[in-house]
Amino acid sequence: MNLMKGKFVGLIRRFTWLDWLLLVLLFGFFAYLVVVSGSRIFNRRPAPVEFLAGEAKGAMMGNIWIDVSGSVVSPGVYELPAQSRVKDALVAAGGFSESADREYVAREINLAAKAVDGQKIFVPALVKSGMGVTAPGSSAITKINVNSASATQLMTLPGIGEARAADIIKNRPYIKGDDLVTKKVLSKTVFDKIRDIVTAY
Repeated sequence: MNLMKGKFVGLIRRFTWLDWLLLVLLFGFFAYLVVVSGSRIFNRRPAPVEFLAGEAKGAMMGNIWIDVSGSVVSPGVYELPAQSRVKDALVAAGGFSESADREYVAREINLAAKAVDGQKIFVPALVKSGMGVTAPGSSAITKINVNSASATQLMTLPGIGEARAADIIKNRPYIKGDDLVTKKVLSKTVFDKIRDIVTAY
């Protein structure tokens, strides 16, 4: 033990002031590296998030897209805040046009309902019966609008019961009467019976 201690003391005595200076500089350099590396690890920040354009950006911001069509002033697709109501979508579309069936809206459309992303809101037009003169022996026929008629009105049509009336309402809107067959709501046989007494607008 004393021998090793003596060798160590002898080694230290051989160091010149230049050797000590180099040791101090090396120790300081390694200490600096340790401090800097630790600081970078603990202060690391996440990379910034790049927002996408268009619909993706709207989705990240909590917006929704609603398709408003039919008897409104400005039909189209509108971007609205996520907490919007059906009424907000109609207001964005400029409100009802003069031809809007307001009675149908009051009966069938819940303006207070929460709007859902991708939802379609269709406002049907008011059905107006003609006031012209009817020739003797003939009768005026008022066609039923499959986009706005109630279930009770639809059930007055030949071959349309409660279930089929519900299917017609569920699959609205229709561009033309033939859409009842195209959308497989009615068979062609049933539709042929009502073709001349229904309309779609």
